Amino acid sequence: MPTGSRDATAGPVRFLVRYVPPVSIVVALGLLAAAIAIGYFGVGNYASSAESTDAGMLLLLFAVVAFAIGRWTPRIVRRFLPDE
Repeated sequence: MPTGSRDATAGPVRFLVRYVPPVSIVVALGLLAAAIAIGYFGVGNYASSAESTDAGMLLLLFAVVAFAIGRWTPRIVRRFLPDE
């Protein structure tokens, strides 16, 4: 039976540290592939090349944010956990 605050948060913390980085990498790679497909190969029904470039850059920005979230989540979680 959990007695301390660390034991009560072990499940969600373990989930964040273990599963967020790989999922964020998969999401970032998917967004990167979509950005390349839109920006370079003209996938999608955009009125001009400027709009497709804007969509590709926006997806690239989302990919960078997803990668950063996955990279920094375990470090932030470990920082705010109480010491053992």
